[in-house]
Amino acid sequence: MPDNVPAMAAILPKAELVPYSYTAKPLGSLDVYIRVTFAGIGARDIHLIDNDWGNSQYPLVPGHEVIGHIIAMGADVKGFRVGDVVGLNLFPGRDKESASCHGGLSAFIQSDFRRLIRIPEEICEKFAGPLIGGGPAVAGPLYDFAGDNWNLKGKSIGIIGIGGLGHLAIQFASVMGAETYAISRGAGKRLFSEEIGANIFINSTDPERMTAHAGKLDYLLFCTRTDKAVINDYEGLLHPESSYHWVDNPSMSAPENSSKLQLRDMLEFAAEHNIKPLIEEFSHQTVNDAISKIRDGSVRFRAVLKNDLV
Repeated sequence: MPDNVPAMAAILPKAELVPYSYTAKPLGSLDVYIRVTFAGIGARDIHLIDNDWGNSQYPLVPGHEVIGHIIAMGADVKGFRVGDVVGLNLFPGRDKESASCHGGLSAFIQSDFRRLIRIPEEICEKFAGPLIGGGPAVAGPLYDFAGDNWNLKGKSIGIIGIGGLGHLAIQFASVMGAETYAISRGAGKRLFSEEIGANIFINSTDPERMTAHAGKLDYLLFCTRTDKAVINDYEGLLHPESSYHWVDNPSMSAPENSSKLQLRDMLEFAAEHNIKPLIEEFSHQTVNDAISKIRDGSVRFRAVLKNDLV
């Protein structure tokens, strides 16, 4: 790991990212050095760049979904080896390290080994970041509803919002065996939803389609950012014993981490069933294009930066 680490940083709140370098800290006994290969960026990073949570420090290197290879380890690191492919999910506002300036849009990153998750070899590295970031948000509620297992056979599951989280939720629900309903405003995502596993597509702006499926769903998973009052628009799809879950809006607060055991289980399930996010890949040279697409909502569906700094 070089003394000066190349990165991309926002110098001030809301600023475009520019080339930047910072001085690496000495390797602690519980630390690893990682050469970054890919870093996912999303709404959390925009909130951090803009200081929406009030704890950002500048210059700020964003990138909360970090994937890379271990290149050096401290004397007390256990369970990992040099060369392992690992993931690191940084949560702005959770602790001093992640609230500071050094995220995944760097050539290298340093971390306490206890924060790492090993990436199964079956998962392509460019897909791994969005999986460790968004996967638990949708797979966790489905796993809980199934009774702490991956079996939803005989259940009908509705996924509302076919975006960055919703398209992952459709894949998880489908391979778990559920009759999977994709629900979206308009019909533009029908073919895509069916290609990734949806059995039935409902255009929620079509009253006849909504009425035709009234009372059929056991569970609704809201993957949208709209106000929770919209539950009234969809409650007709549920039968009396149904339930629903609202995936937390990431703009409301700093997200919480899932346990490493849950995360590992989710990754192994995703690897076994070839669940992967739809991504747009960018280089560090085009990172501001990626940020612009995240801001205007046009990215399909997750933005991933390939490390081309070294």
